[in-house]
Amino acid sequence: MSKLYVDRRDVQRPSSQPTSPQPASPGAVSKRCTRFQQLNAVLRHCGQRAQKSAGKHRFQVGAVSAAIMLLAAFSSPTAMASSLSPLRGAKPAAGTVSTPMWVPHTTPTYVRPVNAHHQLAVGYHVQHVFAGNCYPGSDIATAAYRCFTTQHLVFDPCWAEGSSGKSVLCLLQPWSTSVTRIKLSAHLQPLPPPGRAFEPWGLQLWVIHNGTCLAFQGTHDQFNGRAVDYYCGPLSAGLVVLRGINHRRPLWEAQTATRTHGVYTLGPKIAILTAYYAKP
Repeated sequence: MSKLYVDRRDVQRPSSQPTSPQPASPGAVSKRCTRFQQLNAVLRHCGQRAQKSAGKHRFQVGAVSAAIMLLAAFSSPTAMASSLSPLRGAKPAAGTVSTPMWVPHTTPTYVRPVNAHHQLAVGYHVQHVFAGNCYPGSDIATAAYRCFTTQHLVFDPCWAEGSSGKSVLCLLQPWSTSVTRIKLSAHLQPLPPPGRAFEPWGLQLWVIHNGTCLAFQGTHDQFNGRAVDYYCGPLSAGLVVLRGINHRRPLWEAQTATRTHGVYTLGPKIAILTAYYAKP
């Protein structure tokens, strides 16, 4: 198979200073045309190999994909770079949809800090220990506890630790590995049968610096006829997600808004890359 040799001088280095676009010289245009011809030849060669050997299908597809990406890089290196990374600091207009091109669907992720034996799961560590009480039912999960410490802190969701029912393990955020253990003054009551399905506990959105949003518990603000369900930063200001996640497509969408000095402004619809759920 033909090998591709990329002249590093053809790759534009990023610059911290904005530059004005310069017209391409005749020599540069000729060189780019030559590159296109070489890449087209590679594509044709890969297609012929794929037809002759079905057993090497994965290899051929990978080769064709790599050649296509190189083709895009030669046509516009900066465009390719921007298509493979989040739009840092981008501010799409309200009502528009911001969607990554290469993500086919939203990934549901189920988390809990206990294993099948109700012991601390691998990858988690206990950061804080409190005393308190827990009650069956959760604002976040179908089968978890809502707990209150003697310091008047609320933890939800929490999972029973061990079989004795004398302690629980709680997570404040689904993407965190830091766990809070609450030692109970009374035995845990059994959980009720699973009820209604809950919306995600947390979201990872596209095109924002802090792409994680956490479900709010308590009395919700209202804006534009919808409840504010998720906060993607401090409660006092920043990006929020309104109620009504669009599940109709494989890649889900969330309607956002921005809170500034207590006033909400409608934002764009943003794709949801990951939806976090509390695992029973």
